[in-house]
Amino acid sequence: MSIYFRDKTSPEIGEYATAKAMIILPVGIVEEHGAHLPVDTDAVVAEKISADIGEMMKDEIPLLVMPAVWSGYTSAVLRKWPGTVIVGTRTFADMMADICGSLISMGFEKIMIVDCHGQHRPMLDMVCKETADRTGIYMSVTSPVVFSKKAYEENRRTGQGGSCHGGEWETSVMLHYGQNVRMDKATAEDAIRYHSENFAGDATRGSQRVVWSTWGIQDSRTGLYGDPTLATAELGGIIVEEIKRNYRQFMLEFYKHDRKKI
Repeated sequence: MSIYFRDKTSPEIGEYATAKAMIILPVGIVEEHGAHLPVDTDAVVAEKISADIGEMMKDEIPLLVMPAVWSGYTSAVLRKWPGTVIVGTRTFADMMADICGSLISMGFEKIMIVDCHGQHRPMLDMVCKETADRTGIYMSVTSPVVFSKKAYEENRRTGQGGSCHGGEWETSVMLHYGQNVRMDKATAEDAIRYHSENFAGDATRGSQRVVWSTWGIQDSRTGLYGDPTLATAELGGIIVEEIKRNYRQFMLEFYKHDRKKI
């Protein structure tokens, strides 16, 4: 039986709400990812991972996987390269609040956001808090990058600065999912060269103690940050398996948690 929200009729969705199904809501963006990755990379990764974890967990908890949200905020500097669609921060936050509010009005109480675009996190956190204030429903925001960190760090081939926007992590995951990746166009020209105790310059390695945008620290010539040249489908598979393992643990915890019993 399909676990995808888009496949269901209205009465069927009502039945899932009555059954207290968890909603998995993938969130990405359409933006340039250099010459080697498609512009929908973040949205594809969000949707593919959400599908994987949904299929993995469907026999343990009732759930539905939403279509990916593909429009959102990114820095205006990305307009330098064609393919970037930018929605303002407040518009994005309002849209996410309306999507989640619609689901809550249907009766869904467990909503897990799968965030695959780093610049969205502050807005998604705000949406979760404001939604809780309005409705009493406490959603969660999760990151596949965070859930993959241990296995990725044990198996990555790039050094610090190799994994950020269009780098080794994203490229490996896209290769794993058989997407249109042009490895002949991959370049390490914009691997992040600046690192300090305060700025990691990498998605999973180093110390990040402040909010400081990469786009304001090092100019990009290609629209990338990182080194995708060492990415492999094998590494992507390792990353995805680690993501699935950690999502299974969290989804069971999140679904079963009842603060009234604590």
